Amino acid sequence: MKPSTNSKMKIKNYLVIVEEVNRLQFEVEAPSEAAAIDLVEVGEAGDPTDQRAMEFNCLSIKESIK
Repeated sequence: MKPSTNSKMKIKNYLVIVEEVNRLQFEVEAPSEAAAIDLVEVGEAGDPTDQRAMEFNCLSIKESIK
């Protein structure tokens, strides 16, 4: 039986920095598109009416030395 190559691999620690991306949907009453965007940006649009699955974008990864 051939030995597993995984048994020879050394486990290392990594520091992974990710950006979490959510897709939120808001229903906003405003006089214009710009005003609606402003309300969402300042947090005055209330709770989201829909939230989609999150995505994670990897910003950086490096070996962590302890």
